[in-house]
Amino acid sequence: MARIALFLLAAAFVLAGLAGAWIFLNPATPPLDRIEGGEMTAIDVRTGVYREAEGTERFIAPDLAGGWRMYGTQLPSWAHYDEDGTRTDEPGAIRFTGGGYVRTLGDGTSREAVRLDPQPFTLSALDVGRDVALRAWLFAPAGEPDRLVVIVHGSGSSDRRNAYYVLLAQTLARAGAAVVLPDKRGSGRSGGDWRSADFDTLAGDAAAFMQVAQARFPGVEPAFVGVSQGGSIAPLAAQIAGVCDIVILGAAMVPFHEQLRTEISNDVRAEGIADWLNPAVTTAFAARARGRYREFWRRNGDYDTFEALGAWDGRAFIAYGQLDEYDNVPVSRSVARLEARFGEDPDVSWRVYPDVGHALLTPDYRFHPGFVEDLLGFLALEPQAR
Repeated sequence: MARIALFLLAAAFVLAGLAGAWIFLNPATPPLDRIEGGEMTAIDVRTGVYREAEGTERFIAPDLAGGWRMYGTQLPSWAHYDEDGTRTDEPGAIRFTGGGYVRTLGDGTSREAVRLDPQPFTLSALDVGRDVALRAWLFAPAGEPDRLVVIVHGSGSSDRRNAYYVLLAQTLARAGAAVVLPDKRGSGRSGGDWRSADFDTLAGDAAAFMQVAQARFPGVEPAFVGVSQGGSIAPLAAQIAGVCDIVILGAAMVPFHEQLRTEISNDVRAEGIADWLNPAVTTAFAARARGRYREFWRRNGDYDTFEALGAWDGRAFIAYGQLDEYDNVPVSRSVARLEARFGEDPDVSWRVYPDVGHALLTPDYRFHPGFVEDLLGFLALEPQAR
């Protein structure tokens, strides 16, 4: 009897362990960050760039869920205000005047601003119909644009409210580019579901935005600017759209499964786990990450940005942050592969920027100045031209 009880106890422990392992390896898939229903605040005369009395500039645009967002023009910062002007993320308020605003801070002080005239760029909506409705903003510079850029989002849910992408779009628009900043499929106001999409589908979305934008700006040289995972998608989008120039920001030149292991291994090391345990822990958490988005990884896990770049015929500029080696991307291995294959190719160039990470932001949260210079130089744009 005692043996049976011991056997049952051991079996219970084994089953509990198996159940725990199954739960660990099959986490719930996070929901989409998509806005269903309701109305956006309309783009009107309140939308635009303002200068406060001390010289700081702010960009105000409608929030996708109603109200307004105020963005930095030098930093990827933002604040949200309800339609009545109440700030929602911390104490404060805004009141629009005839040609500016008065902004009340949490400490009771206020800041006055005037709306710039002329504006460095204008904002409008740009919609695309594929198998689902896709939405975007179009940043159009004053006068005729010198470039037409479609931004391709990175991994996960991401939309045009993202302050990092808004800062990138402003930087390009102020230099003379017309810039399409979409809501990624399944994010913001765009339909569909990126979690079950392959990269051909996401590339097709970017190409569709380019096609619509080119009809609005015929004859303007086009380019895709892909951020992180969006940089991996950019060569595919360029092939579909027949575009000759792409910019890749922080995309690993290795298969996605390998990039995932690099990222998780760096996280494990940062947590202080012993090096001898790192491979096993990395394997477990990589399996968990793939289990969270099982269909996405099934479709895209073997994709290799390096091979996609080699299969595409055009000009490419690739930017890395040096510190990303210890975070998201095997920078050294990526550069080594690029040098081996494209070292003598004048159409493919790359640079590793010191003391910045994946986002290419300095410690004070500004784009690395060398990166901005190289980005605009590749696109034949002049900094702050408008």
